[in-house]
Amino acid sequence: MKKIAIICLTLVLSLALVGCNEKERTFEEDDIIYYQERDYSSIIGLTEEGKKKKHIILKDEVRNQEVRIGRRPIRFPVAPHLEGELESENVEKVYIMWTSNRNTNVLSLENLPKVKKFFYISIDAPGIIERKYFESIDMDGVYNANDGIFEPDYECRFYFANVSYRLNYEETLKKDFYFIDDYDDELIDFIPKNPIREGYEFKGWYKEKECLNLWDFKEDKVNKKKYDDNQKYVYEETILYAGWDKKN
Repeated sequence: MKKIAIICLTLVLSLALVGCNEKERTFEEDDIIYYQERDYSSIIGLTEEGKKKKHIILKDEVRNQEVRIGRRPIRFPVAPHLEGELESENVEKVYIMWTSNRNTNVLSLENLPKVKKFFYISIDAPGIIERKYFESIDMDGVYNANDGIFEPDYECRFYFANVSYRLNYEETLKKDFYFIDDYDDELIDFIPKNPIREGYEFKGWYKEKECLNLWDFKEDKVNKKKYDDNQKYVYEETILYAGWDKKN
């Protein structure tokens, strides 16, 4: 009996330690709740503040670790277990900023009833949207950067994003896209965080590559989308270029 009691006590203490470890590994950053694994961080939910927002960004990495989506591996069958789920009554756009493929779970849309648009900054990112949800909900579509690689498929609701933010300096010509979005005769109501370039200060977003005229987010509208006589969408891109000043 004494041995059984010791074994039971050891098991209880082990589970308690695992539970504490769960809390220590869980952290929040920019509207997302993460669980820190050994080699990557898993998205396990939205913060309370994140649930109130219309726009959510899934970053490429956090705390110098690759980001993945969904359920983390179960190490102990009886240990506390965290699942990855985005839940919000307000989110309308999700921006997936991943630049490379990775082993990850798909993203369920069941608990994002108002989501309308998904954005992939890179064609190399995996198709993390679960197809059965994508086909069954009232969603505008999935949008990629017009990078010369991806081909749109209008029947399947795969489009080019019609707004792109370019870093606009020579060292990034092959990966010049900083952010993408999509609007139709609208003001841009979501502005990404300012980009960072070593040795330079960001001046703002300009209408031309030469950085002559700043885009006025309070006044300038993205053009109304155009359609030909057969009601086929005629793509037109609004490009915003980053302006830079070299630091002394």
